[in-house]
Amino acid sequence: MIRELNPENEDLCSTIYDMGLAKIELPDNNIIFTENKDTDTYFASLNKKQRYKLRKEVYPKIEDYQIDNEVCNIDELKFVYQMYLQTKSRKLELNTFDLPYKFFEEANNSKDWEILRIFHKNFEEPLSMGICYRNNNEYCAVVFGMNKKESLPDNLYKKTIYLVVKHAINNGADIIHLGITAEQTKHMFGAKRIKQVGYGILKDNYNALLLDSMEG
Repeated sequence: MIRELNPENEDLCSTIYDMGLAKIELPDNNIIFTENKDTDTYFASLNKKQRYKLRKEVYPKIEDYQIDNEVCNIDELKFVYQMYLQTKSRKLELNTFDLPYKFFEEANNSKDWEILRIFHKNFEEPLSMGICYRNNNEYCAVVFGMNKKESLPDNLYKKTIYLVVKHAINNGADIIHLGITAEQTKHMFGAKRIKQVGYGILKDNYNALLLDSMEG
């Protein structure tokens, strides 16, 4: 399947469609465009409602958190993977296969990827994690995971997004991909919803193409 195409690119989409691939609607992507602003300037440039939500739900006690992007040891990587699996099992709106542990191992050892862990001063284990891909000025948050502890601090997910965005900007990113789902939360941080489509061979479409080739 060819995915994450801009539907407004009519020439490209038409060319792919003419190749016999069926159009598949995909969930919107959520992308931040910082316009080369530094962290303070970027967050100050958000609208009044977004800044209010940050002051109310994100900034309180944010100093209690720290982000770690050092390479994981074996035990840390296993714990991160379990956080991912536990979180994915609760995201019923997405019906996707589990990423293999091998993917986490490869990301951990790659210079183009990093595994972020969010720590809180009152907890020994990381409370959340993200696997992110770096490509020049773009930063892609590919996987998120949350600790299964019952007594987690308030607004942990929102604080995690904030710390990841801040980390990305501080490391030179001006385009930050936050992925699909949780659009309202990601909008707090200035993310824009970008439509995307994919093209693939569906079963019925494949059968039709096969019949056409046999008749031709």
